[in-house]
Amino acid sequence: MKRPLYFLLLLFVLSCAKNKSETPARDILEMEAEEAVSEAKPILGNTSETFEYQHLTTQKLQDYFDLLLLQQQHPEFKKSITIQLQKLLKDSIALSHPVQEITIQNVQQIGNIQHVSDSIQKMKVHFDMIADNDTKSDSIVVFIKTKKIVLDGNTVIAAKLMFSKE
Repeated sequence: MKRPLYFLLLLFVLSCAKNKSETPARDILEMEAEEAVSEAKPILGNTSETFEYQHLTTQKLQDYFDLLLLQQQHPEFKKSITIQLQKLLKDSIALSHPVQEITIQNVQQIGNIQHVSDSIQKMKVHFDMIADNDTKSDSIVVFIKTKKIVLDGNTVIAAKLMFSKE
């Protein structure tokens, strides 16, 4: 009775191992890279650059304020959230009063994009922050760090955003 049971157990383990090895590590890396590229793929040198940066800025500002709300609602995670907030914003922004939800809208570029270095650009944006049916307008400086990545012979440009209240 033990032999058939061991045989079935061995078949089960081998079938699980086979399914696991069908997705090679390269495919997983390619999928992750494609997701990262689709998330941060500005097209430099044409009019869609501004649109892409505004879209990325909206997403990252929304992420920042979502983290602020999470920190406000769950102080027990303050240490790990503070680290994430510092990666997005050099300075800090404090919420003046407790709010339930913040939405970022109408992100508009002010002036031209300035080239700080070969890989770093700077632009100022104006945005509306809607919190509990109260709209506040503000502006912030966005530093865009670009990096060329070569995937299977194709060159794509990834962008990382950092904010400053300058």
